[in-house]
Amino acid sequence: MRLIKHGHSCVRLETGDHAVVVDPGVFTDTHALDGATAVLVTHEHPDHWTPDNLRATDAPVFTIAAVAALIREQAPDVAERVTVVSPGEVRQVGVPVEVIGEKHAVI
Repeated sequence: MRLIKHGHSCVRLETGDHAVVVDPGVFTDTHALDGATAVLVTHEHPDHWTPDNLRATDAPVFTIAAVAALIREQAPDVAERVTVVSPGEVRQVGVPVEVIGEKHAVI
């Protein structure tokens, strides 16, 4: 397993034949998505996702409902690859991923 930090919020996890990219936002170079097999987006902020970065891959995108709505508005061409996830779910995206939380910095 290999973890690679790409800029502000993006992390790439490589294991075997899988490359899972988490939060490829505005500060992330599109090369972080080369060969991605799945993309995870944690929340709505642009430092965690951009339409252009999601377009840089054909990988499925897993995210919460609020981000999925933004993707439908801003990148409808990507929307068909989006799967909405909810807290408590476990997904297999090359590695098992447990979805926790949904709120960002609730104050």
